[in-house]
Amino acid sequence: MICVSNNNSSIRNAQAALNSAYTPGDGACSIFEVGGSAAGESRLIVPAQGDAFLIDAGFSWSSPQTLENIKACIGNHKLAWVVLSHSHYDHVDGLGYLMQHIPDLKVACAAHTEKVFTRPGALKTMGDLEEVAAHRDGVDSFPKITFPEKADRILSDGDSIQAGNLRFDALYTPGHTRDCLSFWCARERLLFASETTGVFIGRVPSIWTHVPSNVPYVVDMQMLTGYQTTLDVMKRCHGLHPHVLYTSHCPYPLVGDQVEDYFTSAQYWIHLWYTTVKNGMEKGLDDTQILAEHKRFYDNPNMQAVQPEDAFDLNAGYMLRTLKREIAEEENTRR
Repeated sequence: MICVSNNNSSIRNAQAALNSAYTPGDGACSIFEVGGSAAGESRLIVPAQGDAFLIDAGFSWSSPQTLENIKACIGNHKLAWVVLSHSHYDHVDGLGYLMQHIPDLKVACAAHTEKVFTRPGALKTMGDLEEVAAHRDGVDSFPKITFPEKADRILSDGDSIQAGNLRFDALYTPGHTRDCLSFWCARERLLFASETTGVFIGRVPSIWTHVPSNVPYVVDMQMLTGYQTTLDVMKRCHGLHPHVLYTSHCPYPLVGDQVEDYFTSAQYWIHLWYTTVKNGMEKGLDDTQILAEHKRFYDNPNMQAVQPEDAFDLNAGYMLRTLKREIAEEENTRR
């Protein structure tokens, strides 16, 4: 769950969406980051022939801009489907607005995502977080957040989505949330990785001498549902050996050797967060002390540009509780 802290400069206009274009070497499709704001996740896949589809719907507050970006990038193609990577507000709140304005748009998601859309408590939380995100960008009102009562299709691991002559397989990749889905195109060796595999922040600052030299990137890991599930997903995605990797909340793909560097880096940050908590527990540190140790990695301008401090603290607190419970269960199993 990411929420930018920028002002209106975080708006991603149609030209920015067009500039984000990536086309595989054989021209089978083009990919655009069309989310109306910098952290409002929405990727448009436009095949050379056939209907386009969208991965995620971004924020509600910037959904009018998302729609404009889609129109600028889609050409003469029809947008048939929006598929949801998971149920967090920055990925789904714009869904109702897009469905209202795009005729016959259908929705595909995991079964748990569909259930979230029926829970009053979850809907209130998404609305509250949306309001905070809007206010950060100087927006006082936004389109009403609505979701369909039922998805048009429930996606399970191994199900496929067709875009022209390209097939994208849904991969169940829990760890960030219980409903995370990634999407893999074997023909293009192209992976849209869920937020379970982390958020690409950028290169490790040169002053961070404590980070090994074989770890080139800072990756923000949001393993809200567990360490081992996240690690298992990372190994599965790495084992696909993608040539092109889209990570959550990064508008441009990593390609070739950058992909291998990313997985090496992400696995390092997974282990570091886990060992920070485990070592803190063994030393008898309280939660505040463990979180302070973890938070020193927030001292990175790129990290701060992606995630405001209060959101970082909130997510870190969730992860700490999850990891402490998982570590305690492991210790009990050994006894």
